[in-house]
Amino acid sequence: MSEHMGHRGDRPDTGPGNRTFFEAFLGNHRTLVLGILASVAGITGAVGGAGAGADTLDVVALAGIGVLGLILTVASVTVLARKPRGAAPKRTR
Repeated sequence: MSEHMGHRGDRPDTGPGNRTFFEAFLGNHRTLVLGILASVAGITGAVGGAGAGADTLDVVALAGIGVLGLILTVASVTVLARKPRGAAPKRTR
């Protein structure tokens, strides 16, 4: 393990001001929702377009939107899973 890495392999300077663009973009729950919506819309549009007899380019374009949404969703879940969690809130008595 490198001396510049934390105990989990993370960078030691992972505060909110030191995040990269991708960590900030993908670490937001709104990006997760956007990815899910793009996946559903792309795949639904591709299947509906294929059933309605749309051109091949239209079906492939909609399927591509679905695949990009799926990639965005998986990347967002990966970044959110690696995000350090704070301490458990203390219960008042």
